[in-house]
Amino acid sequence: MHQKRYTTMKTENRYKEIDAHIKKFSQPNDLQALMVLISTIACYIILHIAFPYLNSTSARIGWSFLLGGIWLRSYMIFHDCTHSSFFSNSFWNQLIGTLISGICLTPFKYWRGNHLFHHAHLGNRSIKDEARTIRFTKEEYYNMPFYERLMWRIIRDPIIFFTIVPLFQFLVYYRFRNMNQLHSHWPTIYNCTLLIILYNFNQSFFWFELFGITIGCITGFLLFHWQHEVNKGYWVEDKYYEYKDAQFLGSTYLLVPWYLKWATLGIEYHHIHHLSTRVPCYKLQTCHESAREGLWKDVVIVDKKKAFASLFNVMWDTKTQRFEPFEIHARFLKLIGLDMYN
Repeated sequence: MHQKRYTTMKTENRYKEIDAHIKKFSQPNDLQALMVLISTIACYIILHIAFPYLNSTSARIGWSFLLGGIWLRSYMIFHDCTHSSFFSNSFWNQLIGTLISGICLTPFKYWRGNHLFHHAHLGNRSIKDEARTIRFTKEEYYNMPFYERLMWRIIRDPIIFFTIVPLFQFLVYYRFRNMNQLHSHWPTIYNCTLLIILYNFNQSFFWFELFGITIGCITGFLLFHWQHEVNKGYWVEDKYYEYKDAQFLGSTYLLVPWYLKWATLGIEYHHIHHLSTRVPCYKLQTCHESAREGLWKDVVIVDKKKAFASLFNVMWDTKTQRFEPFEIHARFLKLIGLDMYN
């Protein structure tokens, strides 16, 4: 059984309407971008100045969570710079993207190439996309040798996959990409220098900084999973592939509480971002909220329960055209009454 083409004359007309609406917001505003950048860097600096004045452990834990939020906000700026959509000038996008990549622990040019590839091939099962958090179908999983199935069974346990794997990705894997290019070492140089200074200045400062970075890495990894690997998903073979369907049906709208929107900086409106990468992060919310009622009716909306249930999605079932968990996790979700959200 294969996924049917979603596009019809009716949906093609709606895509035209969506494109026309999105086009109104697809130009960067340099003043707006500068304000977002300045406020982010200012918060980052003020937070580090404030740490020595925090005397309680609870206050310092709160400080780490704020740092994680700023790390995430910085990543959204970095992300837009890779699309050349944060500023109107490509030079400034590359310069700011490269500089802020130090905070983000991610080499700019390598990640840009990998991420643009992800956008070009989202939802195409015939093409390997390293950015996906789900890599195989149910049939492929059960056809794997025992040792390979065991490896994936361990790695894809949500407790491991959403804690150890993101830390490995940001702290280890990205450190060895494009090693022959000097700019790729900038995130390592920046963070090692910062941590050495903090360790010598105050060992407590060092550990809480590391904790904040950990929170940011894990949250960023979770966001990417929630943006694409939630039912109903879109993952088809090349001969059934429709680009617009993939972007619209394969991306989600994540319900983020208002008090966290300063950190996510609009990336929760991922359905818009994938339909047009030209819409900068600081315009995504307005673009979404100003649309006529019903324009986004086919977008997958991810609330708290759906977000939790989707953490157990590990493979794609070509028969049901849905993401599925391991059998033991499916039984667990059913036991706690959350299977209906997946």
